Amino acid sequence: FKYTERPGYETSVAGFEKVQNSVGPDLRFRPGSGALELRLGYRFQISQFLDASGLGAERASNESHDVRMLTHWRWLPKTALLLDVNYRVINYARPDERLSNIQTVRSADRDSTPFRIEGGIRGLLSKRISVILTAGYLNTFNVVGESFVGFVGKAELRYRVEPTVNFGIGFEREGSDSSFSNFYTVNRFYADGELHFFSKVSLGGRVGFDNISYSANGAPGGVEREDPVLRARAFGRYNFTEWFNAGLEWSLDKNDTTYASPVNEPDAARRDFANYSRQLVMARVAIDY
Repeated sequence: FKYTERPGYETSVAGFEKVQNSVGPDLRFRPGSGALELRLGYRFQISQFLDASGLGAERASNESHDVRMLTHWRWLPKTALLLDVNYRVINYARPDERLSNIQTVRSADRDSTPFRIEGGIRGLLSKRISVILTAGYLNTFNVVGESFVGFVGKAELRYRVEPTVNFGIGFEREGSDSSFSNFYTVNRFYADGELHFFSKVSLGGRVGFDNISYSANGAPGGVEREDPVLRARAFGRYNFTEWFNAGLEWSLDKNDTTYASPVNEPDAARRDFANYSRQLVMARVAIDY
């Protein structure tokens, strides 16, 4: 069970409250020395948005069945080959939504049965340099309209000197079902780093850029949407003991999209623009065991 809440954007009155319930078994098989591992899992999940009337968030409520098989073969002591196969059945809610202040229509059918297969390598190139390289194929098999069909993958290079330095850069291309339209694609660039001093102090951060494109099929008014999102994070942490620490964290999400809704509303004063800048400062005290 998972409950999350985020504040609304701009002129939105209510926030985005979401409840997720999921249940299912996992089977793990590791014969012999454990170099080869097979995993098979199933999840049934219900995602329900609360108090979302008029925001368009209620169209994101859905039920899904998720079957996944992961094969993990450690062919060197610290390097493994991966094969990940995933099949889902997703059924979205179809509430009425506004095209303008005087016109409503039932939201599009965005049900899909995505199939994904991805393989790659994860491990060390040297004592200090590690790599993640994965490549695969995804087809969202949308019931109505266009489906995402194409390449997904990830490339990450990381430099680590234990226990002092950990630095990485990467690129990821992803595709997925979407509550906004039939699917979205994202091209993500990122870099992160972490420094440790005297076994007590940790400083780190991450900066990234996501270029997110939503399909016009299934979108309100049939209009494409593109969200260029800058993300940044910085943190500091002090370790009082091995199991007790406290810290301070700052994060930024900045979306410069030009999209606004209702899409057919000619009066700009009556439109809700989706661009936003959100900063969060969080104090953290934790016991880790």
